[in-house]
Amino acid sequence: MNAPVSGWIRITSLEPVVIPNVTGDGVADTIWKEVPAWQDPKTGQVFLDGEAHELLDEVKAQYLSGMPKV
Repeated sequence: MNAPVSGWIRITSLEPVVIPNVTGDGVADTIWKEVPAWQDPKTGQVFLDGEAHELLDEVKAQYLSGMPKV
């Protein structure tokens, strides 16, 4: 996969997946998921792309559907 910006490097990043409570006004749980990400080596800033967001959404969907956590 090509970097979205020249010079960025591919890394993995441990990201939180916040699970809302039943009423939607609070947090029921937080799950941490390691996902692929991009890092700007000059600033150290980490950027998540569509692939990472899809993986994080999948974790939330599995949790909310009652499937085992990943």
